[in-house]
Order: sequence, then C-alpha cells, then structure tokens
Amino acid sequence: MSRFSHLVVFAVAFAVVPVASFARTFIIPHVIESNGTTNSPNQFDTSFQAVYTPGMVDGELVSAATVNVYLFNNAGAPVMSAAANPVCNPCVFGLNGATRQISQTFDSLINAAGGFPGNVVVGFALIEVTGDDDHVALGATTTNSHTSAFDLDFFFHEVPELPAGLDPSLRLIVFPRFTESSMSTSASPFAFDTNFYAAYAGGVGGSSIPAGTGATVSLYLFNANGTLKQSSNGSNVCAPCIQAVSAGSPKASFILQNLFLAAGGFANAAENGFALVSITGTADAVAVQGLVVNSHTNAFDVAISELEGREVPTSVPPTAIDTPPSLGSALRSWPNPLHERTQIDYTLPGAGDATVEIVDVTGRVVARPVRGHHAVGDHRIEWNGRGDDGTSLPSGVYFARLVTNEGVHTLKMTLVR
Repeated sequence: MSRFSHLVVFAVAFAVVPVASFARTFIIPHVIESNGTTNSPNQFDTSFQAVYTPGMVDGELVSAATVNVYLFNNAGAPVMSAAANPVCNPCVFGLNGATRQISQTFDSLINAAGGFPGNVVVGFALIEVTGDDDHVALGATTTNSHTSAFDLDFFFHEVPELPAGLDPSLRLIVFPRFTESSMSTSASPFAFDTNFYAAYAGGVGGSSIPAGTGATVSLYLFNANGTLKQSSNGSNVCAPCIQAVSAGSPKASFILQNLFLAAGGFANAAENGFALVSITGTADAVAVQGLVVNSHTNAFDVAISELEGREVPTSVPPTAIDTPPSLGSALRSWPNPLHERTQIDYTLPGAGDATVEIVDVTGRVVARPVRGHHAVGDHRIEWNGRGDDGTSLPSGVYFARLVTNEGVHTLKMTLVR
C-alpha cells in the first residue's frame, strides 16, 4: 500500500440555500493530517475556512451562524489525541458581524486537544453550519511542501453538501479517467497511485441526517472500450469491488494498487481507463472522492490531484404503458444488489391480471418471471438473474416492473456477478 494512499486534500463547495431550522451538512470522505508543518520539507497541512458575508456589500441583515467541525476515525468514532481527548467533537466556531472569517488547521486543533497520537491522523470529517447558514461560505486547502518550505503545492478539493432527508435510490458516479502504475508511490519515485473513498453521513455523531439503512458502494474498473480491467492472469479487477457503509461502519476505501495485486498483478506497467461507482440503498447519504498521488524525486515528495466524479441519471426511459402506480400496489426486492437471485414481493389491492417484468437500462424487457391472474393480497416470486431464454444477464442496473390494470410500479435493482 502506498504511504500516501490515505493522503487527501479537500475544499467544501460554495453553496447558497434558503435559511432552514436544520443544519447544512458537508462530509469529507477522507482526511489525513501529518504530525509536522510545511515549514519543513515533505509535509502537508490541511486547513479549513469559513466566511460570513451579510451586510458587507449587499445590505443583508447581519445575524450570526455557527460552524461545527467533527473529526472521526475510519470506524466513525471521534479521533482521540495523545492525551486521550476527543479532537473536534465538535470544534465550534462562531461567525457574526465582528467575526467575518475563521481559518484553522487540523494540525493546530489536534495539538490543542493534547497532541498527535502518532505520525498521522486518518479518518473523515463532518462540517455542519447552523443559524444564518445560507450566508456562510466554506472552503478548505491542503498545502504540501516539497524540497523546502518555499517549494509548495496547494490543493483545493470540492465536497458536495448532503441533503437533510434520505431517499433510498440508486446513484451512478463516473470518473472519466483513472491511472495506476505497477510501482507504488511508497517505494518508488515517478510513480502514481489512485484511490477512491466513500463515507456515509447518516446517523454519524453530530449529523442531522437520519441513520437510514446503510448503503452498498460498488466500484467497477473499465478499459476505454468498456471492457472490464483484467489482471496479469486474466482475472477481472473490480467487477465490482464491493464495500458496505452504514452509521456503524461509515468509511469505505478502494486502494487500486492493492486491488490489482489481489486480482493477480498488473497486466501492464501503467493502467488507464475509467471507473464507475454504483451506490444502492440509502444512497444520498454517501459522498465519494477519488484521488491520484504522484511521487517525484522520492516517496516523500508527492503531488496530489482530485479525480472529478460526474453523477449520471439512472431512470428507465418512459414507455407508453407507464402510468402512475396504484398506492396499494407495493413492490419490493431483497437482496438488492443481487448476485445470483433475489426475492420480489408485491401487494395487489384487488384481484386481476398482473405481470412482473425485468427491464434493462435501455427500456428493453429481458424477462417476465410471472404473468396471469392474481388474487388480492401479498405475492412473492424469485428471479435468478436470467433472461427468458435462460441466459445469465450481465452485471448492471435493471428494473422490476409490476404491471396491473391500475398502472405500473417500478423498482430499481442492481445485478452484480
């Protein structure tokens, strides 16, 4: 594993939303701070800033806001200092007409709580803003020193704001390019490592977001032609790689160097392509981050860049028969994602003809597990991930549709081989 496989830099996205009684929540999927400052070579310092703007140039009424910063380890527990004190659980900062900006480094906050428990602190961070929250702009920067304190890189990373409510759904995030070398940045100069991180905010201490039911994060790695990446022995690499996140286990890490080696080794000295991240379950409580680390003259002289992820739509194209579903016709499946088979439950408010069909992302019906007359009440079928012709369907997103005289009810499912 790369020495810098946990290195992260971040900036909270600037955003404006209406004033609300609940907190605005930002989650930084991966945070690290070293025991040292950029006054020395080969160090990094992460800082965050908050600015309060009313009445400065726009005549807005001046009020006040509070910024709460939480720092967690990968298990979701507060980071503890060397003196066994919690670090930022939370650190509280006030903003008003007299205090327009705050700027703090995690290095100083850890030391103020009793010092570093080791050489580095690794985890994730949660930032919540209350009060006059729509007039607060947040940002963060990581500064990395190279040969001296005057040889610096600055990194500004955006992190999305998470919604206050939870909507169980499927989300797909594309990273248009990743790059991974067979040599690790921990051991070699002029190497590069790519890592993906996901963090779950629901139910985390200090979060105003409900716990939800957790989520499943699936990472797929592809070549430019859309075929799955393979190792030196022909095994698929991340087809997909799967990790679960929840309030009790909120952090997922995908270190590509390790994943290629676990699949059988590198087929090429450098691997390039694109990545697809699928999130199912309580998906909108998850934030995903991608990073690439590049070593220069040695393993401690590195540069870090963020990989920009693009969320893409996942809904089925509308068809002529799709109408608003009956409120009495419930459609459920478990497990979802499914590997070999899933149980589909549905409820009919009255007797009549009903069909359950499986549809792919293009809107094509690939299977009809059941059709015919149904009695009123609850029904259960099992789908084995195969089409009507008996062939195994490939991994991907599918939709179960319950078609009755009263309309159509659609449920998203993910098939993982």
